[in-house]
Amino acid sequence: EGDKNPLPQWMSDDNWDDLKGFWNVKMALRLIWERRLGEKSRFRAYMRVLPEEYSTTLFFTAEEIDQLQCPQLMECALDDQKYFLWVWERLVQIMEDPPSKEEFFWGLACAGSRTFTADFGPQEPNGEIMCPIADMVNHNERSAPAMRWCEDTQTFELFSPIPLRKGDEVSISYGNVSNAHLLH
Repeated sequence: EGDKNPLPQWMSDDNWDDLKGFWNVKMALRLIWERRLGEKSRFRAYMRVLPEEYSTTLFFTAEEIDQLQCPQLMECALDDQKYFLWVWERLVQIMEDPPSKEEFFWGLACAGSRTFTADFGPQEPNGEIMCPIADMVNHNERSAPAMRWCEDTQTFELFSPIPLRKGDEVSISYGNVSNAHLLH
């Protein structure tokens, strides 16, 4: 939070500031912007490896939601779909060349599935980030590798506190989360 508007040609500073607390919407908009830039994006290599489509509950049909057979997850999925449709409708009203509904939901799915909370050390608050490559590492609750901020290089490092052998899968723990949380 407290970030400067990176998209002034697309959204006013006041509207960007109004999104305070909505890191996922901000991240989605940044991703959509970079995707639209195509080969001109400084993140073009990363953008090329992001999925073109997702199968998260945000995209489920009513029938697919019914098949979840978990009332709490079903309610959450429906609430998210309604809420983010409402957010998108507001963005359409305030933005120059707003994202399509499909673009917006794609951006939200990227943000929701590839973003994690990072610790930037004692001088900075934790924040939500996307870290290319690290966001593609699989989850294993018993995993030892972790992420850390390296002050010297101003980069994140994926490291393992235990020795790994050539051919060992590198995984990280996403935390103590349920399958429902990971699907959602």
